[in-house]
Amino acid sequence: MERPKPPTTLRDQITFARSLIPKEGPVSVNHDPSRFDTALARTYFEEAGCPQAFIDFVLTETDRWKDFCTDCIDVYSLSPTKLNKALKKCLDNTYSLANGSLDRVYEHGFNKHDKIHINHVTKNVRKLLKLAGEKKPVIRRAVLATRGHDLGNILSRKYHSLVSPYILSKVVNQVLPDGNLDIRSKERIDKARDWRIVRRAMQLHNEPIASQLIESFRYEYAKDGERKALEQSEEQIVERMRKRFGAEALALIIADKTDIGKHRISQKAKGYKAVDEDQHLEVNLLGETKNISLSHDKKMFNWDLLFRPGMSEDEALELSRFARQSESRGRPIAYVSDKTHALHHDYQIPHFLTWNTLFWQLYYERVVLTVRSAFALYPTLERFCITTTDTDSKTQLQFTFEKEKLRTQFDKLKQMYIKKDVRKNRV
Repeated sequence: MERPKPPTTLRDQITFARSLIPKEGPVSVNHDPSRFDTALARTYFEEAGCPQAFIDFVLTETDRWKDFCTDCIDVYSLSPTKLNKALKKCLDNTYSLANGSLDRVYEHGFNKHDKIHINHVTKNVRKLLKLAGEKKPVIRRAVLATRGHDLGNILSRKYHSLVSPYILSKVVNQVLPDGNLDIRSKERIDKARDWRIVRRAMQLHNEPIASQLIESFRYEYAKDGERKALEQSEEQIVERMRKRFGAEALALIIADKTDIGKHRISQKAKGYKAVDEDQHLEVNLLGETKNISLSHDKKMFNWDLLFRPGMSEDEALELSRFARQSESRGRPIAYVSDKTHALHHDYQIPHFLTWNTLFWQLYYERVVLTVRSAFALYPTLERFCITTTDTDSKTQLQFTFEKEKLRTQFDKLKQMYIKKDVRKNRV
C-alpha cells in the first residue's frame, strides 16, 4: 500500500499535527510522514523501550492523553518564577518520553530534548527578555511557551513545534479560555490573546515553520488578486519579525538555537562509529555554549562558544563510551571522527578548525534565524558576535554580523561553508 503524501502547506501540517492528539480517541506517533506510517502511541513507546511508568503517566487506559495538571496552575496570574517552578514539576516526567521516542527513529539516537535542555533554554529566555526590558506578562507567556515548546517531539519530530501547543493545552488546560465565559468578556478576550501569543512562540521556534512565515513576507497581493514576489532587505525582514513573531518567540529562538554541549548527547549513541556517522554528535561532543550576553549599551550581542574536547571526571564517567585517556594532556578527552583525525594527521589541520567548519555547515540556517531574532528583539543592536575559543591553545575565531551588512555576510558564509548543490535551498 502506497504511503499517503506528507503535508506540504502549513495549514495541512497543522491539520496533521492535530490528528496525532485528537479530542477523542487514542494518541498517535509519526516522526516524519514521508518515512513512517502512523502508529499508536502506547505501542510505539513500548517498542521503543520507554519506561512503563512514564507511558502510564501521560496516557489513560484507553490511550488518550491525560489531563494531569487540570487544577494546579493558574498560568496567567502566577509570577514568572512561580509559574516556572509549577510547570517544571508538572512537565518533567512528560519530557522523559521525548528521548526514547526520538532515539528509536535514528540509528545513533537524537539530540536530547529533555528536562535539562528545557531548563537551560528557560533560564536563558528569562534572561534575554529581562535584558530587553520586557515586563512580567511577556516573561510569563515566554516561560509557558518555553516549558512547552519541545513537547511535540514525543509524537512528531518533523512537526513537533505544531504538536507542542496541542499537548500543552491538554496537560495544562488553563492555557485555553474558559468556554463558560461570555465570549465578549475581558477575561476571555485577554486569555485568548495570551494563548495565541504562547502558541505562536512554540510554533515559530522551529526553523522550517519560522522560515515559512519569513518567506511569506516577500509576497503581496495586487488589486487584481495576483500574488507577487518582492525582494526584501534584511532590515525589512528583521522589522517584520519584530512585529509578527513577538518578543516571546524571538527570545525562545535565540535560547533554543544556542543550547549546544555534551548534555545534548543521546544515551543511544555509542563509540567511534556513532561519531563518524553523526556530525551533530561531534559538534555537541567537542563544543559547547559558554554564554550568551548583551553589552551594557545594548549594541553588541555575544555568543561565546568553547571548543572543549577535554572531559571532567563526571563527564568521562557519564560519556565513557566516547572518552579515551590522553597521555599528553593527562586527562580524558572525547573521540573525534576519522575524518577530523585524518585532516589533522595528513594535513596538520587542527581539530579546532575542523570543528569550526562543521559547526557552520550544520548550524548555518540556525545561526541566520538566531541573528535575525537578536536584531529583532533588541532594536538598538548593531553587531552580533560569535566567538569560539579553543580551551587548550586559547586560539579564538570570531565572526561579527553587522546590522547594515547582514545579507552580504549571510551570503559570504553560505559561499564558504555550504556545498554548491544545496546552496539554492538555503537562506
